Amino acid sequence: MYYNNIAAISYACTHALAPNNKYVYMKPFGKIGGDCASFLSQCLIAGGAKMKYDNLPWFYEPVSYSPYYKCSLNWSVASSLYSFLISNASKKNLGPKGRLLNGIEELTLGDLIFFENSNKKVFHGSIVTSFDKDGTPLISQHTYDELNSHIKSQYFKDTIYYVRIFI
Repeated sequence: MYYNNIAAISYACTHALAPNNKYVYMKPFGKIGGDCASFLSQCLIAGGAKMKYDNLPWFYEPVSYSPYYKCSLNWSVASSLYSFLISNASKKNLGPKGRLLNGIEELTLGDLIFFENSNKKVFHGSIVTSFDKDGTPLISQHTYDELNSHIKSQYFKDTIYYVRIFI
């Protein structure tokens, strides 16, 4: 099994500006929350990742009485998704895994980018869906719904994590 980064970015490009109605769009509550992690999780599923229900759960389940759903924190919260991917890589578990890259120049299509604030909390994530003519990665994301955009200066807080995905 391998991560199909082309399928993941195809999904991201299709649904960055038009969310998939098979999933609940998680709107921000004031200045917290949003749909970025759920969107990235959806991209990972499109790229071939399988949901995981055991000791490190990563899942989403619609509930028959829509608009309700059940999902793990690792699916829906940016800091939890980031920790899950890195932690899952050190184990021989099912589900997607992430490996930290040394810098922006190592990014390839389908890699993820996570942003950490001054409180050392990962607060947002995006997926690399293209590169500009100079080789700078372009990202797609939810919460701040964007398709093939440059990383905005407001995301530069203290630390940016570049994550290679594998299954």
